[in-house]
Parts: sequence; C-alpha cells; structure tokens
Amino acid sequence: MTRRKRRSGTRFATISLPTPLIEEIERLIVELRYWPTKTDFIREAVVEKLERFRKKPEEKPKSSAVKQ
Repeated sequence: MTRRKRRSGTRFATISLPTPLIEEIERLIVELRYWPTKTDFIREAVVEKLERFRKKPEEKPKSSAVKQ
C-alpha cells in the first residue's frame, strides 16, 4: 500500500482492486450519474461498510470475497 500526504495534511493510501470490479464501478458511475468519480464511489462504499460493522461490534463479519 502506497501512502502519501496532501498539502491539507490528510494522508491518503493507494490500493489495488481487480480490473473487472473497477470496470463495473465505472459502468455504474456512467449509468447512474450519482458519483462524479470512482474515488467518490469507493469512498462512500467503504464508509457505508465501516458504519454497518461499527453498529454491530458483537457480530463478526462473514467472509465476503469479491466474486468475478
């Protein structure tokens, strides 16, 4: 994971995702026109997932491997 710091002081990291997953995200962005960028879509998806598991700390998450 690559880490870098922006001028604002916020730290960012680079991650890799399978190309088919990125292509599906790109199709959704074009089709729904809700998110302006892939980054916005992915950030929102990660935040939603984290919020879901923060609410239920007693439950262990099931393995959710990405199906391609």
